Amino acid sequence: MNNCGWKRARRWVLIAGTATLLVAGGCRKEQKQAQPKPLSPEGVALHAMADRARLDTMRWPDFADLKKPVEDFYGAHDFETVWVKGTKPTEQARQMMAAFAACDTDGLDPEDYDSAPSNAARDSSRWAVRAAEIHTAQDRAAFDMAMTVAAMRYLNDEHNGRVDPKRFNFGVDINQKRYDLAKFLTEKIITSSNVGAALVTVPPQSNEYRRTLTAYRHWVELAKQDPGGGLPAVARRMKPGDPYAGAARMRELLVLDGDLKEDVTPADVNGAAAAPPETSQKKPTRYEPEWAAAVRHFQLHHGLQADGKIGPPTIAAMNVPTVERVHQLAIALERWRWLPDVYQNAPIFVNLPEFKLRVYSDDPLPDLNLIPETKPEAVHDVAVVHASERPAPADMTSDHSKIALEMNVVTGKAGIKPPEKKGEQPEDHQTPMLVNLMRYLIFRPYWSVPIDITQREVLPGIAKDPNYLAEHDFEVVDHRRKPVDYTPQLDKKLLHGDLMVRQEAGPDNSLGLVKFMFPNPYSIYLHSTPAVGLFTRTRRDFSHGCVRVEKPLALAAWILRDRQDWTPDKIDEAMNVGDNNKTVPLKQTIPVAIFYDTAYVEPDGTVNFTRDIYEYDKLLDETLAAGRPYPTKPITPVVDVHDER
Repeated sequence: MNNCGWKRARRWVLIAGTATLLVAGGCRKEQKQAQPKPLSPEGVALHAMADRARLDTMRWPDFADLKKPVEDFYGAHDFETVWVKGTKPTEQARQMMAAFAACDTDGLDPEDYDSAPSNAARDSSRWAVRAAEIHTAQDRAAFDMAMTVAAMRYLNDEHNGRVDPKRFNFGVDINQKRYDLAKFLTEKIITSSNVGAALVTVPPQSNEYRRTLTAYRHWVELAKQDPGGGLPAVARRMKPGDPYAGAARMRELLVLDGDLKEDVTPADVNGAAAAPPETSQKKPTRYEPEWAAAVRHFQLHHGLQADGKIGPPTIAAMNVPTVERVHQLAIALERWRWLPDVYQNAPIFVNLPEFKLRVYSDDPLPDLNLIPETKPEAVHDVAVVHASERPAPADMTSDHSKIALEMNVVTGKAGIKPPEKKGEQPEDHQTPMLVNLMRYLIFRPYWSVPIDITQREVLPGIAKDPNYLAEHDFEVVDHRRKPVDYTPQLDKKLLHGDLMVRQEAGPDNSLGLVKFMFPNPYSIYLHSTPAVGLFTRTRRDFSHGCVRVEKPLALAAWILRDRQDWTPDKIDEAMNVGDNNKTVPLKQTIPVAIFYDTAYVEPDGTVNFTRDIYEYDKLLDETLAAGRPYPTKPITPVVDVHDER
C-alpha cells in the first residue's frame, strides 16, 4: 500500500472508531435518560404547584409571573425541598422570614411576603402557622414553595421595584437589571451562613436611594410622634405679627418638620425673650416674626412661594398628615428601584414635580464670567461647587453628593384634555419619566412643528390670520426642507406628514438657541426658550412635553467642559450669531434622568415635598392596590408627547 493509501485507510479507521464511541456514548446517555430518578412525594407536590403557578395558602396565591424562575429553580434541585430539614425550616428560611418581617423599614409591605410587620406579634404571620404545621410531605412542599415564591418576590421588589414602569408608558426599562432569580437563590441564599449579608446588596446602592431611605425611616418615626395637621384655615394671607388661632399648633408643626428650632421662642412686647414653651404658661396667639425664616424654609421646600406670608396653600401643605409624607417617600423608594444602575447617579437629573434640574458633578463648572455683562440671563445665580471640595471622579456618573449647577425648568402641561371631536385622540402633554444618554447638542435649532400642534394651533391660527406664518417665523417645507408657498389646499398634506411647518432659527424660536439631545421614543429633550418669564413662576408646567431650561449657556458649558474648542465664549457665539442648526456631538455620552419624585431628598438630607401634578403617584397607588401579579399592560389612552422637535 502506498503512502497515500495508508493515510486514507488510517483516516477511515479513526472515523469508524470515533463513530463507535459516539454510538456507545449515545446508548449510555439514552440508557441513563430511560431511568430517571423518581420524584419523591414532596417533588410530586412541588411539580404540581409549579405547573399551576398557584398556592392558595399565600396572601397572593397567583404566581404566574414567576412560573419560569420557579420551575428553573426547582429543576436545578431535582424538585426537592430546599427550605426544610425534616419538619423544621432551615436557618436560611428563618433568616428570610426575618427579612420579610422587617421590610416595612424599606417602604415595602410585609404582608406581600406572607409576613406581619416587625412590630406585630410573632405568631400573627402565615409563616408562624406554616412552620408549626410541617408534618407531611404535602406540608413540606407547601412551605418550600411558599418560601421560594415569597423570596423571589422580595428580591425582585427590593431590586427592581414592584411595578413595571412601562405600565405608565415611562421610558425606563427594568429588564436591563433583572436578576436571574433561580440562580440568585441557589448561589447567594440557600447555602449562605449569612443571608443578611447577601440581602443588603439587593436594593440600589446609590446615595439617592440611601438618602431617601434615611428620610423615609425618619418620617416613620415622626408619624409615631405626631399625626400632623390641625391648623385652622385662614381667610387671607397672614404676615408675621398677625394674630392666628392656630399659632401654637403651627409652631409645633414647624418644629416637627425641622424648619424651626426648639429654642426659637417669641419675644415679648418689650423685646425680651419669652420663656421656652415647656415653662411658659402663655401659648403664642399670633404668627411670631421669629418664625418667618422657618416659614420661608418650609415654603421653599414644599414648592410654594417663599415669601413668609401664610395663605391657604401654606396651611394646606402644613396640614398634610405625616403618614402621607411617609407614603410619598415610600413611592420615591419604589421609583428609585426602577432605575438601571447607570441612571441611579445620572449627572443630569430633572425632577418633574419640583420643576428643577440639577447637575451632579465632581467637575468644576467652566468660568462663565468671561461672558459679557450684557447677557445677565445666561449667567445669573449659577451654583458653583469649588474644585477644592471635589473628590476625584470615579467614572462617567456622579455620586449625587455634589451639585455643580441647579436651575428652574418648565415641564409639560398637567392634565389630559378629552377629544373634542369623534375620532380625535385626547391631548396629553405631560412629560413622562424616562432615562437615556445625551449624545449631541444643536445650536440655533429649527423647530419642526409636530402634526398634532399643527392641527390644534397652527392651522386654526392661519384661518384667523393670513399673516400667522410670517408673524411666527414659520414656513412650510417639504421633506428636503425646501420652502413651499402655503395655500389651504396643502392642509391635508400637512396633517399627513407629506409637508411640515418649520420655525426659523433665532432668539424667537420656540426652542430658544440650543437643544440638548438624548434620543427617545417620546421626542422629549432639554432646550432653551425665549419665554424666560415663566421661570419665575412657582408652578411651571407650561410646555407641550419637553423640558425648557433656565440656564442654557451654563448647562452647555458644563456638558462641553472637556472640549477645549468649546469655551463659554464660543458657546455664547454659537447660540447668538453662529450657523443655524449646528450639531455638536459629545465625546462621551451623558446619562440623563427625567424623574418624578414628590418627595425628593437633597444632599443635605432636606426633603422637598411637592404636589402630584401629573397624578403619577395616584396611578402607582391604583396599580399596587390591584394586587399580585401587578398589572403590566400600559394604561390607556396613550398619546405620544412629541413636543418641539
